[in-house]
Amino acid sequence: MPLVKESFAKRPITLPVKRYHNRNNNYRGAQNDENMLVCTNNIMFDSRVVRGNTYASPVITADQRRNREVYERMRRERISRNEEQRKRMLPRPGTPPPVDGRTHMDIQTDTYLEELIASPDESDMNTQTDGEWDCKPLLPLYMPAKMVADKSTQIEPGELFDFDTEVAPILDVLVEKSIETAVMELEQEEEIASLRRRQDLFEMKRNAELAEVQRLEQEANKQINDDCQSGESKELNNESKGDEVQQSEETFTDKIAKDILEEAKEDALTNLEASGYSSDQA
Repeated sequence: MPLVKESFAKRPITLPVKRYHNRNNNYRGAQNDENMLVCTNNIMFDSRVVRGNTYASPVITADQRRNREVYERMRRERISRNEEQRKRMLPRPGTPPPVDGRTHMDIQTDTYLEELIASPDESDMNTQTDGEWDCKPLLPLYMPAKMVADKSTQIEPGELFDFDTEVAPILDVLVEKSIETAVMELEQEEEIASLRRRQDLFEMKRNAELAEVQRLEQEANKQINDDCQSGESKELNNESKGDEVQQSEETFTDKIAKDILEEAKEDALTNLEASGYSSDQA
């Protein structure tokens, strides 16, 4: 869809908003500039926004001065209206008390004079009525005159409605619906019972599997402990055997050393005797 450029014959302007509405007839219809307050959405034109240095004396523009004057005028008018309303609500002063020797009296100021009395004159009167006037005959009920002729027809028994015949389809539907509902409820109960049985069976199977797993874990832990104990005993046995072997080796080396020393001793003595040395000198 091609874009259409819109144009306006007049430049848009911001409409002033009238904040003060005076109900007095003298000011009704007066829409002069001094009673108008300009309200825009730009905070740069808001008198509550401080622009520039906050320590310097504020610069008051013409619009701000005019708004302040309007606000002050509206405040004074509101105070005067409240004062007038308060004066109207005050009670009117009463009549001062009479001087000595005189009394106050209520007087009538209407056009026609009327005698004011505490209670009017009263008198009792009686009358006697005849008994026949008290027992009037009852008026017959109003029966409108007939405008049409009466007609009649003959209806034999069973022609309009037979309860046993008409109630049979409705009764069949009710019975079928009741039976169907009962069957559905029974099936639901059976299904719920089957689910509970399967759940119980699953719980039993799961408990048995957990017990078997625990037993296997115990056996594995026991076997690990036995292996550790057997390894330690083997290490002890190996250490003891090593000690025995070392001791036997030391004994064997001692015996060999003694034998060698004995043979060396005998050879030395023989060589000494052969050299001419006696055993006593040796």
